[in-house]
Amino acid sequence: MPETNEKLKIADNIFAAACAISPRFYGSVYVLMFNRDMARELDLPDFYSMVLDGTWTHDRFFSVAREAVSDLNGDGKMDEQDRYGFIYDYSVADAMVIGAGMRYVENNNGRLRLTLEDAPVVDYVQKLADFFQEPCCGYDDNGVRYFMGEDFVHNGTVLFYGPCTFNLASYRDLTYDYGILPMPKLDEGQDAYYCYSQPWATACPIIPITLTGADLDRVGTLTDAMAAYGYDYVRPAVFDNVIQLKSARDEQSAQIIDMMFENVTFEYVSFFRFGKMFDAIHNFYSTNLGKKDIVSTYAAVKASAESEVEKLENHILEFVAALE
Repeated sequence: MPETNEKLKIADNIFAAACAISPRFYGSVYVLMFNRDMARELDLPDFYSMVLDGTWTHDRFFSVAREAVSDLNGDGKMDEQDRYGFIYDYSVADAMVIGAGMRYVENNNGRLRLTLEDAPVVDYVQKLADFFQEPCCGYDDNGVRYFMGEDFVHNGTVLFYGPCTFNLASYRDLTYDYGILPMPKLDEGQDAYYCYSQPWATACPIIPITLTGADLDRVGTLTDAMAAYGYDYVRPAVFDNVIQLKSARDEQSAQIIDMMFENVTFEYVSFFRFGKMFDAIHNFYSTNLGKKDIVSTYAAVKASAESEVEKLENHILEFVAALE
């Protein structure tokens, strides 16, 4: 993953790398699973064609998710007895932001910069939160409109759900047809579909470098060998066999999964938390949804987050200087 690893550089040095060294690398990418039977029933567009021709965008996703909502029992309120367009949790919200080509922390030539004061990021994050408050959406955790997302998936009463790739194995016995899509682009001008991978499940191994000389060279050699072994043997067993063959029900989904892994990426806030920034963002999408805007949410943690970024970079620079 040369492009991803380039983005993981801090102060011109790679301290974390994404590669096939870990089986979880292939299982930690978030996807959009959709109910194909419901899509046919509602006469929705061909999502596969939209992905392949580059027109699968957030506005199109929002639009079709809204078409799915229905008060099935006619009681005048949306609850677990009804049909939804999208069930999400806060990690899926992060995947949506990444999918739109945005980040909470930008790697700018090896230096980190917080982005939640940039107008495009602020506008998109707030737009996403506004969408989550619509009747077509439910939240899969202890928060707003709490529902068990997997129950909705098994019952066939949600159009879109956002599991990571290893979770797909638990849906093999679904009684209806389903397909797999990437998170949508911000707009048709975006050059690729960017796919967020959760870093907390050893999808991105971090190997501390505390050695020097020949021992350090050996660590590098062994790490490269493990990554090559993972690509030659782990990838066929986990990615080709379990995720593409057993977890996808059709060739289009398998093709899209393969395409998605060309642009896997991560988010620094998930790695380092940066003070209270990690919790503040996720509460913004869940327990504080609709109570605060993203500008005030970020303002409350900005000073501590910037301090943590500076501390991390200074620590790395000191470490690099000590090795020279």
